[in-house]
Amino acid sequence: MHPKHVKLWKIQQQNMHIEIARADNIIVAAPHNNSAQPRSIPPLCNRIAQDQALILGFIAENSLPLSVTSGIIKLAQELAKDPKALAELSMDRTSASYKLTHGVKKTILDEVLEEIRNVPFSLNIDEATSKTNKRVLGVLVSYWSEKHERMVVQHLAALELISVTAESLFSALDGLFERMNLPWDNLVSILMDSCAVMRGSKNGLEKKIRDRRAPHLLDIDGDSCHHLHNASKKLCCPFERWVESLLSDLHTDHKWSADMKDGLREICSIFGIHFSRPECYIPHRWLSVLDVSLETLRMWDALVMFYYAFLSNEDKCTYKDIVSAILQKREVQGTGRARIKELWKELGNRSKNFTNEGKMRKVRICKKVLFEDKKTLLELHFYSAVLPMLKHYVLLFQSKDPKVHKLHDEQEKLVREFLSCFIKPEKLINSKGRNLSGPKVKLLDLTSTEAHLAAPFVGSEASSLLDQLGREHPVVKAFKTKVIQAYTSCAGDLQTKLPLDSPTLRTLSCLDPDARGSHHILPHLQKLPNMFPGVKLNELERAGFQHEIHRYASDMTLPQMTEEARVDLWWNVVRKTQRYPALCKLALSALCPFHGPQVESAFSVMSNILQAKAANLSVETYESYQVVKYNLKAMQVSAIQHYSRKTKESPVNVQLCRNVKRSSQRYRALLRDKEELNKRPYHSEKPTAGKKMAKDAIVAAAVSARRKFQKKRVEALKKLATKAKESYKN
Repeated sequence: MHPKHVKLWKIQQQNMHIEIARADNIIVAAPHNNSAQPRSIPPLCNRIAQDQALILGFIAENSLPLSVTSGIIKLAQELAKDPKALAELSMDRTSASYKLTHGVKKTILDEVLEEIRNVPFSLNIDEATSKTNKRVLGVLVSYWSEKHERMVVQHLAALELISVTAESLFSALDGLFERMNLPWDNLVSILMDSCAVMRGSKNGLEKKIRDRRAPHLLDIDGDSCHHLHNASKKLCCPFERWVESLLSDLHTDHKWSADMKDGLREICSIFGIHFSRPECYIPHRWLSVLDVSLETLRMWDALVMFYYAFLSNEDKCTYKDIVSAILQKREVQGTGRARIKELWKELGNRSKNFTNEGKMRKVRICKKVLFEDKKTLLELHFYSAVLPMLKHYVLLFQSKDPKVHKLHDEQEKLVREFLSCFIKPEKLINSKGRNLSGPKVKLLDLTSTEAHLAAPFVGSEASSLLDQLGREHPVVKAFKTKVIQAYTSCAGDLQTKLPLDSPTLRTLSCLDPDARGSHHILPHLQKLPNMFPGVKLNELERAGFQHEIHRYASDMTLPQMTEEARVDLWWNVVRKTQRYPALCKLALSALCPFHGPQVESAFSVMSNILQAKAANLSVETYESYQVVKYNLKAMQVSAIQHYSRKTKESPVNVQLCRNVKRSSQRYRALLRDKEELNKRPYHSEKPTAGKKMAKDAIVAAAVSARRKFQKKRVEALKKLATKAKESYKN
């Protein structure tokens, strides 16, 4: 053997030898000395299982939902790319709060404000109260983003309020614009609910903004989705809460009693019906009655069978045929029938222990489900046939995509379809054989019986039930009367509340790509430069605008607009052709107004952040959460995708890192300012009155007021006496 090879062999023998463990397919390195024990690495599958247990233990310890499991794993994998930075990483609750607020949120807001200071934007505002009784004004902003090349919605601010008045709201918004250096000229519209504080015609917030800051503010009316919820309430009112009280009783009956819920679940399984616990409709969201009504109809047979157990023996004999018909329809065999009889017996025995309220609730439910089931079914089927028209509109305009160009057409379509349910067709058509326009629809007399159909639309199920009962049945007569009352009340509310004659919405509807090919859009498109003064057009664009709109109205070579496509993306495609530069600028600005209550979805998570257990968590921290969330939604990425780096050598966001590192300094400066503010003598140096002193002062004031009243009364009596004497002498 060559001396070189011998030397290498000796070195290898002296250091270690490699032993391959075939069972686990791992390499075990052990010293050559037989006295030393080999040090093995656990198998990969066991290490993975241990890590899974670590993650699941952390989730259980902190009561986190299991849906965050994959996110935690991706986060750990991302952090593991830079082990040195991970080893030095540390944050407690306080540092996490100020780094989120003065670091991450500040970086995002700076970028957003830089954009919206130069483009037209719209706001969506609303006020809500958290579980900790903090009144918060949420402010969302919508604008065309050149960076993302689409319309985006960002969370601009969450302002804590002491009192909610039109003046306090105006002061809060005015201070926000001043603090963020936002030009009022760029504000296009503000969507808010239709309460007197927000949209009062004399002293509302919208009027104050239009009078003092933004006279050009577009009037796109209030939140039409709220109008539809209120209209659905008008539709239900004539039926005197017959169905609504049943839904509430069913919900209460099965929410607090596990035995009741289990009994209904077992009957549903025997019938082959998917069980779901009876839900409660939301009183301020009347269209939720539709969802709960549909669920009640789906489980109707199971409910009849369940509440049959609570009837008296005499009533059970009376309604035995109904139960037998349901069992036959559901093809329930001997075993299932025997089990249902056992359930009846068990439920009957438990009814002896019910509270008085529980017994009364069973009586009310049995009355509506068994004794007067025809009346209940008629109203349930009527709701399920008519309310979907209103809900379709609400779902359309609750979407995040810009649809303000569809508001006018969809409102006219909705009112026309609703009126066709009980108004004669000839009343809805003009002399030229066309549908009535929005302004003329508002002038229709809906209370005239001459305009009503003899048989209004009530749905196929309700119609078949009416045929079974016959015209002379008292339930049928009462139902038909209430149907007409419901239609006229709801339609009248739609006539009054929906802006069917709004020139602003009519102009915005001309931005629909399908409106091309008609000369009717030309006079409306000519109004765009005056409607949006915040859009800066140069002299060349202003001079060519008239020619642009004439060419656009007849240009059918542009791409077709599909139903799934977003209108803002379509206009961006047109903009890139550079054929209509001025029109595209105005169109993209005109599409930014809100058309649905998006700010309410921001409030839905507020109670999870601002809760009683974390009462010291500030509204500013809640605002930081929302700013980050909305920014990620606008970019259509997750936090891991946005902030991740492929390797530790990958570049970082320098501005973000600078803000995060300086967040502690900003936080401490803010604390110092608060301390100095608290030291200022806002009140006089007189000692504050104690509880006893305040009580004595109130008692003394009451005694003084009583003495003054008695003195005035004595003087009045004396005057009356002297007058009586004088009259007696005369």
